Amino acid sequence: MPFHGGFGLMNLHGVAKPAYRAFEMLHGLGTEILSTQGNHPTVDSGVCATEIR
Repeated sequence: MPFHGGFGLMNLHGVAKPAYRAFEMLHGLGTEILSTQGNHPTVDSGVCATEIR
């Protein structure tokens, strides 16, 4: 089975799992932090200024 359900970001054969691709995409957003306004005890927000392709 290529995606055996074990821990890790790669399978036993070196194929990237979906979580690996998600981290890869987030890495592409860069390091710039933009401010947001508002305050609510149960809501968090995030803003990115980079175009995702």
